Amino acid sequence: RQEAMRQEAMRQEAMRQEAVRQEAMRQAMMEAEEEEIFMQQAYAQQQAYAQQQAQQQRAKNIHEQQFQQAQQKHQAQNAAAVAGSMDDATTLAEKGTLLMSKGHYKNALVIYDKCLAIQLKHLGDLHPIVAHTVDLMGVALLRVGAAEEALETFEKAAYIYENSGQGVHPDLALTL
Repeated sequence: RQEAMRQEAMRQEAMRQEAVRQEAMRQAMMEAEEEEIFMQQAYAQQQAYAQQQAQQQRAKNIHEQQFQQAQQKHQAQNAAAVAGSMDDATTLAEKGTLLMSKGHYKNALVIYDKCLAIQLKHLGDLHPIVAHTVDLMGVALLRVGAAEEALETFEKAAYIYENSGQGVHPDLALTL
């Protein structure tokens, strides 16, 4: 009878140990599954981040390319404006004045800027004609509400008139 009890106790102990082993295996499998899920999520996040970075880089490249194209276009326009003759400058000044008379002050500023570039190339920066164009730009700036910038522009025009080497220019009084 003792032998039967001992064998029963051993059988129960073996069953308990088997249940513990199975529970440990089940727990290990669950942990492995959780680890696998975690790794898959981490990988998916890395992929999403990499895709986002690639999209941002593509957008940045496109933006830089557009900026460079716009800059090249602006440089080409300025080069074309500077390459013009004094007749071109006169035509531009007249066009700017016409735009001013129609109330298109911002457009007039663009035209005066092109005109000024040509004049500076041909006349230098201390010529009364240059001063007159700068003065017209000041008027346009004043009309678009840029009073501070207009004041600076008028001061530049006055400086040019005063230092043009031709004495007191009659347009200086208009600028002041």
